[in-house]
Amino acid sequence: TGGLVFDDTDALFAAEIREQAMVAIEESAGVILVVDGQVGPTAMDEQLAIFLRKEVTKKMPVMLAVNKCESDRTGAYLAAQFWNMGLGEPHAVSALHGVGTAELLEDMFEGIVKK
Repeated sequence: TGGLVFDDTDALFAAEIREQAMVAIEESAGVILVVDGQVGPTAMDEQLAIFLRKEVTKKMPVMLAVNKCESDRTGAYLAAQFWNMGLGEPHAVSALHGVGTAELLEDMFEGIVKK
């Protein structure tokens, strides 16, 4: 989806994008929140995590993917910055290099099977 944003009411198509994201969540078996490990936690990341904890985690598994963590030396450190999001273990991944994505998907599958 285009992404879920709550406070961007002035943006073109914001309501439509938000609506489509909500439909996608309702139709899914699990949710992966992807955040930018190079930037660190943002206010928007926190807002989305709060929404997911309150509204979604009761219905389906929610995983946290911390992207841009391809480095063996700093990837785990970058991901650890997101523990306080309250969505369980942050998964260090690199979408560009494929690092950590298999483990993330395996954990998501296990979460879906349990629910």
